[in-house]
Amino acid sequence: MDVRKQALAGFALTIVLIRFYDCGAMYLCVCKAVSERTARRAIREQGVVSLRELTRTHGIGTCCGKCVPAARALLEEELAASTPLAAPPLPLSAGAVAV
Repeated sequence: MDVRKQALAGFALTIVLIRFYDCGAMYLCVCKAVSERTARRAIREQGVVSLRELTRTHGIGTCCGKCVPAARALLEEELAASTPLAAPPLPLSAGAVAV
């Protein structure tokens, strides 16, 4: 590849990356081109609850494996956020008896 073609290829990649990052998305798995947004959507909307399911549905971690720690952290974060917290107890009104 001559120098001009390399420069144009680098420029085109830069434009694509700038447009991609401008929309607020980041790749979680570069090998399979899976964004964080796609993984979060799978967890929230498709009911994915394990790394194994993310791997089966989107191929995360099946190539080089460098995305596995980040995928595991994202999964834990999303599952923790989606787990409803217990409601605090209601205060007793004056004169009420606890049963």
